[in-house]
Amino acid sequence: MHEPGARLRGGVRYEEPILTLDSVTGPGGRPVESLRLTRIREDGVPVSPIGVEDFGLEPGPGRSVTCRVPCGFGNMPAVVSFVDSVTGQEHRFEVSYEGSRPGCGGALYGGTHVDLDLGE
Repeated sequence: MHEPGARLRGGVRYEEPILTLDSVTGPGGRPVESLRLTRIREDGVPVSPIGVEDFGLEPGPGRSVTCRVPCGFGNMPAVVSFVDSVTGQEHRFEVSYEGSRPGCGGALYGGTHVDLDLGE
């Protein structure tokens, strides 16, 4: 597993994943420490989020992953969707970086942070 921080890919530095689940609250308002994410897609295309920018993820069957909250993944602006194992609901987020820093290759920072409430 990777820890969040600066990473290099193609000369661009990513200071964090583009999507981070900072917290997950389940039905009844209880914190969820771990959940499986399935049917993970970027702009409708199935993807596996395990990669250079991930943290807090463990591979599961197929393209599923277990998220140990907090967890994060991805580095491309997109509409990211997944189904959670607690409620079976699909969630969609338009993700992007807040900005970039100049320099050799540059650095992207300020990914999308989500506090996911599964009780709503």
